[in-house]
Amino acid sequence: ARHKAAVAEARAQSNATAGGPRGDPNVAAAVHAMQAEARHRDGTALGALATLDALEAALPNGTAAPMSAYVQALDANSKRRDGSAQLARRLISRVAGAGRGAPFSPTAFGLAIEAMAKHRDGAASDARALLREAVKRAPRGARECAHAFTATIEAEAKKRDGSAATACELLAAMKDAGCRLDTVAYTSTIAACAKQRDGSAATASRLLVEMAAPPQALAPSLYSYTCAIEAHARRPDGRA
Repeated sequence: ARHKAAVAEARAQSNATAGGPRGDPNVAAAVHAMQAEARHRDGTALGALATLDALEAALPNGTAAPMSAYVQALDANSKRRDGSAQLARRLISRVAGAGRGAPFSPTAFGLAIEAMAKHRDGAASDARALLREAVKRAPRGARECAHAFTATIEAEAKKRDGSAATACELLAAMKDAGCRLDTVAYTSTIAACAKQRDGSAATASRLLVEMAAPPQALAPSLYSYTCAIEAHARRPDGRA
């Protein structure tokens, strides 16, 4: 009930301000409303999109909404059940179209790719395409795109068109670019080794050891071990 009240209050506040007189929107209220849609259980991706639409309509012609507004809408789309990969593509296109000198946002692209991994209409090929666009647009190249790389690896693990070999290549590309690797990146790669037909139990075991050893020195999670065990259970080179 507390969550529902928070979302309702944020929506009401946003409707009263973002949809107000043209040129005088309360941007902070709109962003707060979209943040509530993302964080609370009864929030919706479509609710965040409606708030973003109202905010953009209230802004003067030629004025883009702040990047934080698009990021919150993408976050809600990634987290909420009514989100979709299609909506992520639409939102990231709006981010690009709203550029007008706005700084590149690796977070926006990372959240859009997360939607490709999480929602039924997403595909690993779409995630890879967005990753390529993110790396191309990033002022410092791939190094800025750790979130996007990790989300793409997750898509390789979860989607029918995903590939364990590609997940491993992406992990290696992160290393080469100087991205900071984390447990999620390694675990998603191990998951791809377990779930995809081109996966390998030997590779899953190697990655589990590699992530815990210097220079990474990461603590494998319970899910890391579960995925490695699953690889040995499912892949032809697995061993009891």
